[in-house]
Amino acid sequence: MILNLRRRKALTGVLLALFTGACGSIRIASVPTPTLPGAVVPTRVSLTPTPTDTPTATATPTETPTPTETPSPTPTNTDAPTPTATPSATPTNTDTPTPTETVTPSLTPTNTQNAVINVPRDAIPFEASTSFQRASIIAHLALNAPIVAALDDETPTLLFTFNGTLNDVISIRMAAVENSALEPYLIVLDAKGRELARQDVALQENFNVGEINGMRLPETGQYIIVATRIGQFFGKTQGSLELLIRQSDPSETPLGLFSRPLNYDTLQSGTISERVGVETYTFRGNAGDVISIQMSAMSGNLDTRLLLSDNLGGILDNNDDDLLANSTDSSISRYTLPKSGYYTILATRYQAADIEPTTGDYRVKLTLDEPSAPGAIAPIYGVLSIPDSTTLLDDGRFFVNYSAGDAIINGSELSLQTLLTFHTPDLGQNRRLRRAALQIAPCLEFNNGFGALGALSIYQDNYGALIPGRIYTRLFPGARLLTSQTHCDEVDVTDTVRAAYESGTRLAQFRLLFRNSSVNGISDEVRFTPRLLIEREAVS
Repeated sequence: MILNLRRRKALTGVLLALFTGACGSIRIASVPTPTLPGAVVPTRVSLTPTPTDTPTATATPTETPTPTETPSPTPTNTDAPTPTATPSATPTNTDTPTPTETVTPSLTPTNTQNAVINVPRDAIPFEASTSFQRASIIAHLALNAPIVAALDDETPTLLFTFNGTLNDVISIRMAAVENSALEPYLIVLDAKGRELARQDVALQENFNVGEINGMRLPETGQYIIVATRIGQFFGKTQGSLELLIRQSDPSETPLGLFSRPLNYDTLQSGTISERVGVETYTFRGNAGDVISIQMSAMSGNLDTRLLLSDNLGGILDNNDDDLLANSTDSSISRYTLPKSGYYTILATRYQAADIEPTTGDYRVKLTLDEPSAPGAIAPIYGVLSIPDSTTLLDDGRFFVNYSAGDAIINGSELSLQTLLTFHTPDLGQNRRLRRAALQIAPCLEFNNGFGALGALSIYQDNYGALIPGRIYTRLFPGARLLTSQTHCDEVDVTDTVRAAYESGTRLAQFRLLFRNSSVNGISDEVRFTPRLLIEREAVS
């Protein structure tokens, strides 16, 4: 059977909103992915495909149809081999362990109608955060007492607490106030930082309003509202908001994504339907745990996609197609958790404007590959800025599924290059940078790959934000060649990352391209799964 590994993708719907904002200011074209011959197509029966000895798979594609343009970039990033443990066919659902830490802010409840809330000097740091961005609890809210606050690039996330009683049913509404361009995004946590619910942007018609309705509280105690914007830290909108919590009628139809628990080395099963485009699972891990997550389609025509987020909603890693296994299932492999606390898995599908949404049953497995080592300083990862990372065609259009090489578009052979932007997170107290490496494996070659394209050139290139109408096809002033190579080896980028920390920009940008074009009438391409590895050491 010949499996079509799909064309190079663009993202719309729920993931578009999560990553880049609902308005989709950047136009993204969708280039065909070549058809793979049956001999190299992996079976989709096993949840854990066996990795090969080398990180680069090869395939011989055939010419595919002309692309269509769709909004917003959606990169794919995973790395390292997929674990080989084979799970049980029966899902195991166990309760998530309850940690001891709790949030006990001493803030005065806000009862004034439409009170304006500013970030106070005595705001309480949210110690249970697993995000790289700093966030504080700024106020304690009362039911039916709307407040007004503001989000911007300096403060893209605000936290509020409220008290609830077991089996209370509540609803939360966050709306941009008049003349505000803000696109709100809501998450609800318990006092330990465990996600309970988040806004379902796929069901929204108005992206200036975020809602979670009909949420039944699981215990008596304190809860945390994460008030942020679509795209979180990398979002493009800002402005004032009005936030309101109210008690709901128990018969009110729930609206939102309500998370289920998932423990290490267990399975969950779910279904992606026409209406339900994403399901969420929350787990607790320790700083330094090395984990893998796999999502496999079990029925229908489901085209999976997998995301890992911190408990403030920021996307830490994501994957569409598992390049190592040459599979359309999804895998986030050997990811090192940066902090102890709760994380959320989003199990969803690839979705584009020019295709019908795929549906079907799936299984998701969370594996602990290596537990954190006591006393060890675990590496962390730079966080990929999805709005400012893309594959670029030489006619200026943006594409997804990071790759370099060439593609046949409307009968013409055009070149592809990749632009990557990483945010460098805090190194931690009494820690300093030891080494940094740009990782692009596993990678996948199409047609002649490196054989036709020659050496891949990797530059440090400060191209800035991806702004519509600006030209990015050429190197920017000051760009520096880091290496040229004919394999998907990691590249030492310590100097670049150190400069990002020292300058305070906290951004490291790279450009990957083949300088020698191959005009041979077919698409030759190498596709990547990029990560920025940051190793640390103690300050003596």
